[in-house]
Amino acid sequence: MKLGRVMVGLWNNMTREVGFNGESLFSFLRHCRRSDQKRLFERYYRFFRGRRCEDDERQVGRWDRVAGEASGRWRRIYLEKYRKRGVHFIEPNEEEVSPGIRQTLNHWAFDPTSDSLNRFREEKGDLVADEDADEGDDSE
Repeated sequence: MKLGRVMVGLWNNMTREVGFNGESLFSFLRHCRRSDQKRLFERYYRFFRGRRCEDDERQVGRWDRVAGEASGRWRRIYLEKYRKRGVHFIEPNEEEVSPGIRQTLNHWAFDPTSDSLNRFREEKGDLVADEDADEGDDSE
């Protein structure tokens, strides 16, 4: 059982150092197949390749509630912070608005872009400049 104590210790250190607010290690392990408990890469790779299991619906639902287009809480909060500050571009390598939320979204495989910000702003009724508007003008 020494490995179990090591895993719990690593999990606790990670949550303390990173400021992690997700599910507990025991909750995660309870929902994993025994073969996937220590090999997350293989679990997600097999899912990507088409393997499905009873836990998929729960995991997809978690992603949707974090970063989904319609109901992603943290995606909406993050983009709203940009909107309120009047920032129109999301820099891919620099984060001034909310590094913590950006990291959470990146962990859930959502990479915020200026396009996603513009779509969000349009949903909220803001006017968004069309960058390609001048390309169709042949009146010269």
